[in-house]
Amino acid sequence: MFFVAHKNQTRNVALTRSRFWASWRILMFAFAWCCLASSLCHGQEEAVTEPRLGRLVKVRLPIDDSVKREVRSALESIADNAPLAVRPEKRLVVVLEFDTQSGKTGRGSQLDECQALARVLTDRRLSGIETVAYLPAASGAADSNQGKTVLSGHAVLVALSANRLALEPGTAIGDAGVDEREIDEVMEVAYRVFPGRRGRLPPPMVASMLDASVGLARIQKTNGPITYVGLSERDEIESKENLDVNQTVAAAGKRAVLSAEQLKDFGLLGLMPESKSELERELGLANDSLNLQVSEVRDWKAIELPLPYSVDEKAERWIIRNVNRSRRDGVNLVIVTIDESFGDPNGCLAVARQLAELSGDDVQTVAFVRGKARGAVGLVALACDHLIMAPDAVLGGFEEEAGDEFLSKEELEQLQPAVKRLAEVAEKDWSIMMAMLDPGLVVTRYRDTKQSGKIRLMTDEEAMSLGDKLSDWQPQDVLSVSSGLKAATAERFGLTRLVAQDMGQVQTFYQLDAAPEIVQLTSTERMVDRIASFFRNPIIGLFLLLGAFFFISNEMSAPGLGVPGFLGTLCVVLYFWSHWFGGATEVFEILMFVLGLIFIGLEIFVIPGIGIFGIGGTLLVLTSIVLASQDFVVPINGKQWAQVPYSMMPLIGAGLGFVGAVFFLQTAIEKSPLLRRFVLDTSENDEAGFEEKDKEAVADWSHLMGMSGQAITRLSPSGKARIDGGVYDVISTGQMVDKGVAIEVVEAVANRVVVQPKGA
Repeated sequence: MFFVAHKNQTRNVALTRSRFWASWRILMFAFAWCCLASSLCHGQEEAVTEPRLGRLVKVRLPIDDSVKREVRSALESIADNAPLAVRPEKRLVVVLEFDTQSGKTGRGSQLDECQALARVLTDRRLSGIETVAYLPAASGAADSNQGKTVLSGHAVLVALSANRLALEPGTAIGDAGVDEREIDEVMEVAYRVFPGRRGRLPPPMVASMLDASVGLARIQKTNGPITYVGLSERDEIESKENLDVNQTVAAAGKRAVLSAEQLKDFGLLGLMPESKSELERELGLANDSLNLQVSEVRDWKAIELPLPYSVDEKAERWIIRNVNRSRRDGVNLVIVTIDESFGDPNGCLAVARQLAELSGDDVQTVAFVRGKARGAVGLVALACDHLIMAPDAVLGGFEEEAGDEFLSKEELEQLQPAVKRLAEVAEKDWSIMMAMLDPGLVVTRYRDTKQSGKIRLMTDEEAMSLGDKLSDWQPQDVLSVSSGLKAATAERFGLTRLVAQDMGQVQTFYQLDAAPEIVQLTSTERMVDRIASFFRNPIIGLFLLLGAFFFISNEMSAPGLGVPGFLGTLCVVLYFWSHWFGGATEVFEILMFVLGLIFIGLEIFVIPGIGIFGIGGTLLVLTSIVLASQDFVVPINGKQWAQVPYSMMPLIGAGLGFVGAVFFLQTAIEKSPLLRRFVLDTSENDEAGFEEKDKEAVADWSHLMGMSGQAITRLSPSGKARIDGGVYDVISTGQMVDKGVAIEVVEAVANRVVVQPKGA
């Protein structure tokens, strides 16, 4: 019994163990399947959330030896540094942007050089990257082919040798043999072999682009697929059987030119983006991948422009002046550093617009925010090609304790069109730019869930403008920018290209051989700025205008050009120069002032008595003085209306001061010995022995020419002199002549007598 019981017990234990291990295997198997499923799901999510890497290579037209070497060097450099062992759909993308946007067509491209590039593009060494030939539409006049921007000549061979074609609407490709009088076998082989390796376009279609005698037809046999054949082959097939589709694409005697729209309808074009940004989204590339040219990575010449604490139109002039100066020295990378800045919207928009317009083939702009880019300064940062932020940096936001002013609804509505134009130039979403000015703006984060997984920040208004494409973008969450965006948030939403601790990391990122040269205000510029700020003060401006009125009126009361005229001109120049340096005065105000003076001069010296020129000239002068102290012509918002009294204060104060000075001087001259030296004394007239009624009695004093005499009053520059026993009204040649000094007559015409000190 004991043996039987022990045996049963042993059997039960074995059975229990067997069941335990079986259950364990089942659990482990289920766990493995869960892990695999999770990995697959994670991989699918990763395919959406992790965009591909992209690079841009510019292809100048027409293609010659120098272009071939540039493009080949860039492609080989990319291929050498491309990641290995990646899935085909994750390969690095290289976009070859042909220079069709400038209106060039590719005519004149050399066949040998184009063949060499086609050979590089189809070489196995580039198997780790995906090449895309991109044709942007011309902004101005296009090729004569029905208003299309056409890539023609042998540059077509290079484009057809890429893995994929991307044509913007309004572009076309073809007419490859336009530069050839005769098509030989070498050309035919080149256009058959290199594009044939890609298989993107049917060989007869490529042949029809080269040889006008081939022609091109689109046909479909009964219950067969659509095919493309030459016209002679089409005629042979048509003679034997009926065709369901029989369309002539290129007539005999004409080389084929196929538009983006045609290729799209034929199902032969997978990419037809409307802009470079949209091409990025369609290819699933990382943000701003196509803003950095590979051909320039290893040859940067950089400068650093620290953004001033206060950003206005003066800052715009300083930035553009230094950028233009640097471009002449070969600078192609401008890094704008922002530590702690604020500014008015108009000034920041002007600076941002200038930086956005710098983007092109020769200059790249980078904003490195190391502190707080508050309010409108955020526009400057977002307008640059690339945005880099320090970990503690803040983009946008308002601080009431720092004196930031919220804009009214009317002001925001007036600024919105300018912000949209800026966003269009910078190829950015205008909603996030507008949020820099309007902290209450509701910005939603959208994700492209069907293709790239890219992020866009848009208001409902901008999202609705996408039309049918809005279905590709799913709203995720609402972004608050009222307190500003920190670096981590900006990076997560795709606004930044890099989060860097210091300029050293930026230098490493752009592979700079040395730290960028810092461009700052020189000691001379700082001194000039302080001088201009002093004279720009409304109180100082009042005294400048008062001095101008006083000295110029004194100069006009006596013939000749003397010290009062010089001083009056100096006051006017200082007034306009100080406001021009501050950014408020433009050429328009200066021209208005000069034109007003010309009209007043015509009224006085040429056509006196009419009054139109005098009144019009006076109004032009007064208006130019007011406009010179403000950056607008007609006030359109509350802030500008508040500026008007400050603009008019110098003019009104100077006018009242001038009138008061006239009445004051009339009574003060008689009592002041110092002031009496500048005017004629009636006692001196009596002593000289003449009466008031005799002053204009004689009309011709030409006989006094060359005679000598003596000044009997101070000549400043007009006065009295005794010549040949008589007393005459005279004027000096410009200098002051004291009473009793010997003089001589140097000019005597009618009753005008001009004298100078004897022996001078």
